[in-house]
Amino acid sequence: MTRTQINTDVQRPAKPSRMENNLLRWLHEFLFSLNLSWIVIWLERGHPSWPLAVERSPYLLKLYGRLRLGEPPTILDQVIWSFLLAVLVFLLLRSAARLNVARLLLRTLAGVFALTAFPSFYLAFPSNAMGPFQSAPHALLLVIETFCALLCGILFYLELVTVPPIVYVGLALLHFSFWSWLTPNHVSLRGQICRYGMLTLGTWVSIAFYFGFPVIGFFSTIAWGLFVRKTQALAKQ
Repeated sequence: MTRTQINTDVQRPAKPSRMENNLLRWLHEFLFSLNLSWIVIWLERGHPSWPLAVERSPYLLKLYGRLRLGEPPTILDQVIWSFLLAVLVFLLLRSAARLNVARLLLRTLAGVFALTAFPSFYLAFPSNAMGPFQSAPHALLLVIETFCALLCGILFYLELVTVPPIVYVGLALLHFSFWSWLTPNHVSLRGQICRYGMLTLGTWVSIAFYFGFPVIGFFSTIAWGLFVRKTQALAKQ
């Protein structure tokens, strides 16, 4: 083997393992499933006839009592049933993994959903906000902001603008932070930790409830971006 061949072999980047590619796709699929499930459960648990309410299950009531939550039992509904439904949707996606249409949806519509589901939900159902959310006077501006976020996602997907990935991450963080503040889907982390304790399950159930929409949306967007870039890189090899 010549020195040139040795240098070529050394400089050649290592190909990602099949397990790495699978883990990234599974993460993307699960976060998409969780994002979708969070919205579905948020809408359904508000109905008076919601059959899965904590109050209807002695086991969940017992769990709620042990968590010693200061918030109503409905927050436990949101967290538990969203994760269980997400697992079911994830398994359905896994069963359709070999279909070309499933792969196409994960590369395209999943990104649209990740970026716009949270703001679109509150624009369509403003009464579901956890606090004051007067969208009507500024609805057009909020729609424009959501469209700009979607446009950034399209530019990223089509690779039309060459910018460092950190710029897209920063824009996504700004987008979801803005909607978290606006709706408002946030709570004082220090206040919750002081209220329940750092290492108690109740603390993290409460935090998951208040930050669910923006945090799931943000990480779902990042997972989609990583999945798209990985898919595009494999296609170019």
